[in-house]
Amino acid sequence: MHIRKQHNGIDYTVTLEVITSELASRFLGRNVANRPLQQHHIKFLVGEVKSGRWIYNGAPIVLDWNGDLRDGQHRLHMVVQTGVPQLFTIVWGVSPDAFPTMDCGKSRSSSDALAIYGEVNTKSRAAGLQWIEKYHAMLQNKQDELGAIYAKTSPSHALELNKRYADFSIQFDHKKHCLGCSVILNVSNYIFSKIDPELASDFMHKVVTGENITARDPEYFLRNRLLANQVAKAKVSSAYLFALFIKAWNSRRSGVMLKILSYRETGSRVERFPVAI
Repeated sequence: MHIRKQHNGIDYTVTLEVITSELASRFLGRNVANRPLQQHHIKFLVGEVKSGRWIYNGAPIVLDWNGDLRDGQHRLHMVVQTGVPQLFTIVWGVSPDAFPTMDCGKSRSSSDALAIYGEVNTKSRAAGLQWIEKYHAMLQNKQDELGAIYAKTSPSHALELNKRYADFSIQFDHKKHCLGCSVILNVSNYIFSKIDPELASDFMHKVVTGENITARDPEYFLRNRLLANQVAKAKVSSAYLFALFIKAWNSRRSGVMLKILSYRETGSRVERFPVAI
């Protein structure tokens, strides 16, 4: 496809081309005035290609009338690194002064994708699905440490996870309790319910409400730690809280009572992330 148009005295050309790694490298050779390259975004795009989620969506590669690349550097690096040719719309001839107007629209998020397909509580659901997938990836030895992985989830990946974990539901709303970490509450409830639904219901109820617990119970240790975190100036990470949930759950399941509830997330004696039993 080759289209040529003139607007306000400027000639534009639009082509539809399969971009090979060689051609992508040529375009990148004219990448003389662009924003700083973000390696983590390139890694994300490469992952989308390798997983089969990347498809042509019409988003263009843009070059100005001098032939310099103005938009698309990360996608072109994706092609170079994967070696997989990709179909792109190429727009030639824009003004160099147009660069500040590019990428100013709101990008679609995983939450947006779930909402389009009729889900509710989409922000909590999208975040929860990501944590569940991280946890299962750790169990399958696809990653060494759950807490170290904070990869971006694309909207298409979020829809995959929504099908994979269709029975995941939002049981705890942050507005209805004082513990914060509603995403980790919901994820923990989901994982524990797969192991022992009745015990999981009792465990989570005690943690959230504080009812029928004593100072020796793991639910007591966990609830107090969550309450302390809520008022602390320096909050611990979500991964840290998730680890505490699992440790408290394992204590309840095994009957081995706790003396202290902690998790060494960093430092020379860092712990492996716990697995729920």
